[in-house]
Amino acid sequence: MKSMICVSLLLFLAACDTPQRIRDPYPTINVNDTPTPEISGTPTTNTNPEDPTTPSTDPTGFEACDLDTPLTGSTSPSIGSFKICQSTIAEAKFKLKMTVSDSVNGTCFVPINIDTTSKATSIGTAECVHNEAAKVYEFNLTKDQEKSINGVMALKAYALSDYVKCMSAKVTFLNWYAPNCVNDQNCVQAADNYAFNTCNQFVIMHQSNYKEVRF
Repeated sequence: MKSMICVSLLLFLAACDTPQRIRDPYPTINVNDTPTPEISGTPTTNTNPEDPTTPSTDPTGFEACDLDTPLTGSTSPSIGSFKICQSTIAEAKFKLKMTVSDSVNGTCFVPINIDTTSKATSIGTAECVHNEAAKVYEFNLTKDQEKSINGVMALKAYALSDYVKCMSAKVTFLNWYAPNCVNDQNCVQAADNYAFNTCNQFVIMHQSNYKEVRF
């Protein structure tokens, strides 16, 4: 699985359309007993966490979501194991449960699109939280492209900046280093090489700090 993730990252190259925005990597995911329409920048406390033994009556597409059964391979050394469900009727709505707490650094989730060649592209804004083990989080992910959300990149907050650099590397090269070389094959190849090296550096530095989840 790790090699597939690395290939997915390193083969993105021309997949990026625009550099991605980053939200403040601190508690932005609400912990609530009922769905909320927007993500608030103010952390909240769940005084009545969901009882995992209670059958779901949630009408928002999470009826089949079993948060007590982690997804196969949904673990990394620093993040720990977790389960994240995507609503079956609203692609931007998610439920999350983690087995590890992190009140210092936090964990971020980025909406991604994975194409038929396993190429992953970041397509929206990161949402981050100082996660508490065994709590249920319900939140929305915001995309800024027309591609569908069929995956999520989970990563530690301190790895987010390097991930964004990877995802936007080719666009950055073309915009800042060679803005007039789009039609020059040698120059485009140089941009591809720059992107490959940037993503390879991310993989080397953070191989234990991220996990790609496919839905």
